[in-house]
Amino acid sequence: MKNYQSSNLLEKYHIIKELGSHEEGIYINYLAQNNFNNQQVILTDLISPLPFSETTKNIDYQQILTLLQSLNHEGIPRHLDCFESINGFCLVQEYPQTQPVTLINKLTWEEIKKIVISTLDIFIYLQEQNFPIFHNQICLNNLLIDSNFQVYLINFGFAKLENLNCPFYSQMNINKGFIPPEQKRGKDPTKNSDLYSFGVTLACLITDTKNDQINNLIGQDGTFNLLGLISNQMSLTWIEWLENIVAINPQHRYLDAITALDVIKNIDIIRNPDVKFTPNLLDLKAHNYGEIITQNITIINPITDTNLLGKWEVLPSKYDIMLDHNHPWITFKPKKFEGNQIECQIIINTNKLKAHKIYKRKLVIKANSGEKNHILPLRLETASIKSKNLLYGSLILLFFTALICGWLSGIMVNFTPNIINWLTFILGLIVGSIGGYGASFAKIDWFIKAVGAISSLIIIVGFVGLSTDLDLIIGFIASLIITCIAGMMIKFYGEKNCSKITTFILALLTAIFGISLGINFSFINTNSFLLLLIISTGFPLILILINPYWQYQKQLNNYRRQEKSLINS
Repeated sequence: MKNYQSSNLLEKYHIIKELGSHEEGIYINYLAQNNFNNQQVILTDLISPLPFSETTKNIDYQQILTLLQSLNHEGIPRHLDCFESINGFCLVQEYPQTQPVTLINKLTWEEIKKIVISTLDIFIYLQEQNFPIFHNQICLNNLLIDSNFQVYLINFGFAKLENLNCPFYSQMNINKGFIPPEQKRGKDPTKNSDLYSFGVTLACLITDTKNDQINNLIGQDGTFNLLGLISNQMSLTWIEWLENIVAINPQHRYLDAITALDVIKNIDIIRNPDVKFTPNLLDLKAHNYGEIITQNITIINPITDTNLLGKWEVLPSKYDIMLDHNHPWITFKPKKFEGNQIECQIIINTNKLKAHKIYKRKLVIKANSGEKNHILPLRLETASIKSKNLLYGSLILLFFTALICGWLSGIMVNFTPNIINWLTFILGLIVGSIGGYGASFAKIDWFIKAVGAISSLIIIVGFVGLSTDLDLIIGFIASLIITCIAGMMIKFYGEKNCSKITTFILALLTAIFGISLGINFSFINTNSFLLLLIISTGFPLILILINPYWQYQKQLNNYRRQEKSLINS
């Protein structure tokens, strides 16, 4: 057996630099070089606070070295040597091209996740040995990482190995902040003991806390208030996982490293906002050429304790020429947004597009969420250039109904042609219009009132003895019929999304024109008043009817002039 007592640290190795040390001075990790073969190594100098002879009784160093050398994992640098030193005891491991975690300025969340997975993989290997190995000194100083964030575990001087204790196992409680509470009370380590120490190490790493400041993270009850200490970018599931492995009661922790890894590898470390929007597909159709279409979009972030920031863009198309970063025919209100429930408007100007074409674009929400882009497909069908359909069939029906009713009314009233008869007839027309409106628009109370009014008027007129009851009834019936047909036409136009004002004016002019023309036909000689009424209603009616053709020709000519400059699909 090699005589380690006679070994001299300075004879075989020389120190290059310090890699990390315990805050209470019980060990120092060095980068060193072998004086005989120039191999760079990690040298852990374990410094005994007691007379070293008291700590080395009954210790078989060769058996410890043999067991450590049997470990074969990429995250555990191979053990090369061990020997007694002036201060205590030294362990020598191969040196991979790494650096201590403490020397890295800034770690991203994904890099932290890689470190966690790599470390847990080492724990799983150690715990799956025939006799589980417990490191017992997991802290920032004893974790090295390479450029790929592969973790390397060093300093096994405090480990629990089979039926052996490494020389400094009994002193592990000196590192009080990282030692599980049950081990501070003298209990043996279990498979979730190193998990606790690693959880504390992670808390230090994430909160940028030094080893000697670990108590700043621990409350008076001994627990870690991680939710209040860790950045709100970290996901709640990760914080819950971390709180689990640093639980005071070992029964509240994950059972072992493999259980902890199974949980953590399938969840995201970053707590990002999410983007949900409705509708999630835009299939739009323009009814008129040049129409400006507005579509409302609701964007929701369902992730609590996060704030959604984003903006709208349109994926580039070779047909769209951007002006000052603005899309030529799609705009957004607002273009940039912030909040967790935002109402947006997408405004599409079809006046810059070709008629009767299909346009497909992809609208993009760029946000501070886990997913870089959220796509909202847009399909737009532009309208053809055509004159407005005035539904001439219903207008013709209304005109001829009014014409016939006016002609028959004129014949009936002409039996007793005087001013009283005509005034009574006009009164009947007014009351009949009220009744027709009530009948066509399902306003029963209006209809009942009109019937009641005409019944009362018949009695009053008959009582006065003016012999004009028939004229009143004729006016009422004629107007009732005409107004019912006009009301049905207005409702039909309304269902076609036509202008209510235009529809009402058309119905009114057509009805007056038809009934006045019909009454005039019943006279032998043309009545000047009726002729004036015919002209004053007929002329604007004709203008309204031919106006769509004028507008159509004007729009068609404009379209042909600018067609070459319009955007292709």
